[in-house]
Amino acid sequence: MSSDSNLPLLQEDVDSLRQLVDRARAEGGLDLSRQEISSIAGIRATDLDNFLQIDRRTKTYRSLRPHDRVLRRLIAFVATDARFASLAEREDAWKATVDRMIDIYRSFKRYSPDDDHFFLHLHAVKAMDEESCKAICRSLSGKYYGYRYSINAGRIIKSHFEIHKYDPTRKLPNFTHRLKFRDGIQRVTTGQILEIGGSFMFVGFVSAGNLAYDGIKCVVIRKGNFGSREIFKGPFISYAGNGVHEIGFIQLARTEDKFDLSKIGEFSVEDLRSDKLFDADALRQNISTQRDGEFLIGALALNES
Repeated sequence: MSSDSNLPLLQEDVDSLRQLVDRARAEGGLDLSRQEISSIAGIRATDLDNFLQIDRRTKTYRSLRPHDRVLRRLIAFVATDARFASLAEREDAWKATVDRMIDIYRSFKRYSPDDDHFFLHLHAVKAMDEESCKAICRSLSGKYYGYRYSINAGRIIKSHFEIHKYDPTRKLPNFTHRLKFRDGIQRVTTGQILEIGGSFMFVGFVSAGNLAYDGIKCVVIRKGNFGSREIFKGPFISYAGNGVHEIGFIQLARTEDKFDLSKIGEFSVEDLRSDKLFDADALRQNISTQRDGEFLIGALALNES
């Protein structure tokens, strides 16, 4: 069971849901394919496989409970797809189970941290759709080092980005950014990537080790060849502690390196001369020149004056 479980589900409910979804796949049931169920329910096919996995030794379902997000989406699928109602009418044995899933679905809180309300809003205003989310992840997913000037003269902050692969339970592209200042404090940003006009906008929330919200981070990078080139740059605004947000330019360079705390931090330019990914020229640009070109960063940059 997930440690943050909040669904009103007994183990017998999970077992009943598993049997009902398996029946939907069966010939003479609803004849739904693995791909159809995962696509309609909005879960990964591997999560569906794990949910329906049979133990080879006991010949019964594995009893492990999946993440609440998977359960929530499967319950919503069962409760809202008319084919399950028709199955319950055709086979009385499933009526109680379908009715129970509908009751649980109705008991969900209106808003949940696991729901894609941001995506639903963007989709409603035709800003992004599922295909654009998949396309961004195909182009950008991977690992990057970030380089930017420190407020300490002559020094560079090297950090690590990871843009995650497409996750149908979240839809919007997600990223994780980790950096370490000279004081040793590690700050972690988790956020999402939006496609706005000709730019990708990274919007995230910064925490300093305790997972508590500390501030915001925003990076704007022109689409251009992002995804086919190896080095990119753009303006950023980022929380730096003590109520301070720093503004400047950041360079992102693709890497195969997984996150390693020993490889990030604050370095002198001399320290990074042997780093083939670092390009100091990419950072030598005045943020004020972007006030007209990058609407959000430009608006925030006005606070400098």
